[in-house]
Amino acid sequence: MERIIKFWERCISWSHTVQETPTKLLSSLSRLACYIRSINNRELNLLLAVAPYVYVVHYYDFFYEELDRLAETNAAQVGLILKASIDTHVPSIDFEDRLISILGKLAASGKRDEALVLADLLKQIPGMTQIFRDLQSGHDHA
Repeated sequence: MERIIKFWERCISWSHTVQETPTKLLSSLSRLACYIRSINNRELNLLLAVAPYVYVVHYYDFFYEELDRLAETNAAQVGLILKASIDTHVPSIDFEDRLISILGKLAASGKRDEALVLADLLKQIPGMTQIFRDLQSGHDHA
């Protein structure tokens, strides 16, 4: 596990030394999220580094699945990571309702305001406007 994390860190460090951002590499590194069990500063930095690029090679569904898993115990950090991802690319669908699940977990953990902001950013996804209204009225969707 430590070797995977060190490899990931090395790739991120290297990506800062090249002139053109290696977006495909950063997107591919997002698949390593499955090796993260909890999010401390080290893991947060890795996930934030790849989050803006998950759409490049279409790994956002996998990434959101892992964020949904991690939101169980790390909701505040997952909210930051999800925001970093959708700031660069807003998906057109919510495959397997992963985003709805993440928003519900955020709201249930006391991060309702963050969940509302994210739901608003995701409003073009079918059904997300209703999720926004539900969150406003106090329903969590967890």
